[in-house]
Amino acid sequence: MTSTRRGACIALGLSALFAGAAGVAGAAAQTIAITGGTVHPVAGPPIENGVVLMEDGRIVAVGPAAEVPVGDAAIVDATGKVVTPGLIEAGTQLGLVEVGAVASTRHGSLDRGANRSAFRVSDGLDPRSMLFAIARADGVTGAITSPTGGVLSGQGAALTTLGATRAEVLFRDPVALYASLGPGPGAAAGGSRAGAVMELREALEDARDEVDDVEEDAGEPGQAAVAAVLAGEIPLIVRASGATDIEMALEIQAEYGFRMVIDGGEEAWLLAERLAAAGVPVMVRALANLPTQFDRLSTRYENPGLLSAAGVDVILTTQSSHRVGQVTHEAGNAVRYGMDWDDALEAITLAPARAFGIDDAVGSLEPGKRANVVIWSDDPLDFVGYAETVFIDGRQVDTTSRQLQLFERYRRIDP
Repeated sequence: MTSTRRGACIALGLSALFAGAAGVAGAAAQTIAITGGTVHPVAGPPIENGVVLMEDGRIVAVGPAAEVPVGDAAIVDATGKVVTPGLIEAGTQLGLVEVGAVASTRHGSLDRGANRSAFRVSDGLDPRSMLFAIARADGVTGAITSPTGGVLSGQGAALTTLGATRAEVLFRDPVALYASLGPGPGAAAGGSRAGAVMELREALEDARDEVDDVEEDAGEPGQAAVAAVLAGEIPLIVRASGATDIEMALEIQAEYGFRMVIDGGEEAWLLAERLAAAGVPVMVRALANLPTQFDRLSTRYENPGLLSAAGVDVILTTQSSHRVGQVTHEAGNAVRYGMDWDDALEAITLAPARAFGIDDAVGSLEPGKRANVVIWSDDPLDFVGYAETVFIDGRQVDTTSRQLQLFERYRRIDP
C-alpha cells in the first residue's frame, strides 16, 4: 500500500495494537516481544501465534508462543496481524535523487566515459532525503542504492532507511559493482553492443593483471573495484534486458568465475534453466510487460514465476526511488501471475540480502540478526495490507512522512 492509502487507514486499531506497550518507541535497548501474530521468518515456515523477541537492537528468539518465554519484555500485541522482516528494495537510487526533473538533485550517474568503476555513489548520498521517511512508512527498512550510465557504472551501497548522517545510513559500502550490456551501453561504447562486451572484458583483464601483480600499490581505484569482484568480495550486477545480452553475461561470468546478478532481465525467462544452473539471481519487475525496446520484445508478466519455478533466486524491485514501498505490489502481482507467495515474500526480503552478501545481518527473522521487523494490518502482498508498525534495529520508528502530512493537510478542504 502506498503511504497515502496508509494514511487513510493509520488511525484504525493502533491504540489496541500498542495496549500494554507504553514506552516501546525509541527504546532500542529494551527487551520487546511482538506476540500473537502470524510470523513469517522467511528463513523458515510461517508461525501462527508466533513471538519475535528483540533485545539491544537484535532478534534473540523467534518461535511459537508456547516455546518462547517473554519474561518482563514490553509486549506489542500483533493478534490478527502479519509479522515479517523489514523489506529490502534492491533496485533504487534512494538518497541519490530527490526530484527527478531537477538535475541538481540527481547524483547517481557520472557522465565520464564507458568505464566508471571508481565512481562510488555513497560519496553523493543525501541521508536527509525525504524519500527515506516514505520508504520507512511502507515497511522498507533497507535498500541498495546504485549508479547508472556507461558500461561499468560504478559502485553501489547498502543502506538502512533510518539515520541522520551518512555514517548512520550507510550499512555496507561498497556492496556491488554495476555494469550494463545491450544496445544502450553499446552506444556509449562506440555504437555496438559488442563494444560494451569489449569494455567489460578489458576491465576484467586489467583487474586480473592487478590481482596477479605482487606490488601492493598497483592499479587504479577503478581496477581495485573490479578486482574486488574477481576476488569474490562483492558481486557484479549486470544490467541486461534481452536474452542475447544475458547469455553473453553468463559466458563472461563462467569464464572469470565471479558472483553475478542480472538486473532488468525482461527476457530472462527464456534462459531460466541456464541461470538456475549457474546460480545467478535475477532482479526483475513483475509489472514489466511492455516491449519498449527491441531487447525486451519477449517480456511478460509471468517472468518472475517462471524463473522461480526453474530454481532461480528472484529479487523483485520497483526500479524506483520515489515509490520503493510499492515493492509489495510487485510481489503481489508476481503471485497473481504464477509465483509462489512465500517465494514472492522472500524476493523482497531474504533474496536481495543473499544476493548482495548482507544476509548475515538482515533479510529474515532469525536470532542474531538486526531487529528490522514490520507488523502489517493484513497480507502485505495484498493491496489491503499496509505497514502498521516498523522496527529498525529494535527501535519503533516514526512513520510520518511529507507524503502523509500532505495527505492529512488536503484530506478535508473547508468550503
